[in-house]
Amino acid sequence: MKEIINKAKQYKHSSMLYAQEEDLYDSKVLVNNDSILIIGTMENNTMKIDWATDNPNLLVESMITLEKDLLSNISTRHIIIEFIPEEIIELFELNNYIIKSEWMDYWKPTLEYNTISNNLVIRPIEENEYVIGSYITKSCKGYSRGYNGEEIEWFKEWKDNEFSEIFVAEQNNQIVGVCAVNLYGFESEKGTVLWLREVAVHPEFHSQKIGLHLINHAFDWGVKNGAQRSFLACDRDNTKAIRLYEYLGYETKHNRGQINIEKFIN
Repeated sequence: MKEIINKAKQYKHSSMLYAQEEDLYDSKVLVNNDSILIIGTMENNTMKIDWATDNPNLLVESMITLEKDLLSNISTRHIIIEFIPEEIIELFELNNYIIKSEWMDYWKPTLEYNTISNNLVIRPIEENEYVIGSYITKSCKGYSRGYNGEEIEWFKEWKDNEFSEIFVAEQNNQIVGVCAVNLYGFESEKGTVLWLREVAVHPEFHSQKIGLHLINHAFDWGVKNGAQRSFLACDRDNTKAIRLYEYLGYETKHNRGQINIEKFIN
């Protein structure tokens, strides 16, 4: 798949700009010619499509043709395609695709924040707490379009990354929230980036500023590890989360974000 990924990056439009070889280990090349590249990855009756082309209209045309073969496979009940250019959204909608999510990039130029007193204990997660961490993220299913929470294995893989950390928030000895972060961009002239990957608070404990305290703790951790700025991605329909991020000083410079579409097959 390494050659496929390298080829994909040569096109003007691609969903594989950040793809790693291990991400496509179980993938199948569906179309590969001079004009377009399409790869499919099957998981739990969902076919995830990765693609690359100079002409986005070819993606629509190719998917219409491919669907005939995909539909012949009775296990395919759901198709997901990410990083869709805005100009072809309407064409996909005419073929019964809908917008699954639209991830907006938000940046905070510094890691400064206003200190707020609290009675929470915030600390790194322990291995035997991955189960409760997963449970908390899944309790927030649907709060953001397409969000279903994280599996236990995801917690293990994230925690094992050298530049990642997961924090938990405890209230009265009960874990009520989690926050996953990562550091990258070490060689950037603008400074190392603290990626705020995920913040989840159990619904029973919403509106208590637990998410705010988790993020502030993440800022402290980032500063201690050399970060100078922060990045996050949020679905444009998740207005409650966006209000929090804007309160903390995050800003977006784009009108549209990463548009992801899906189609359910009856």
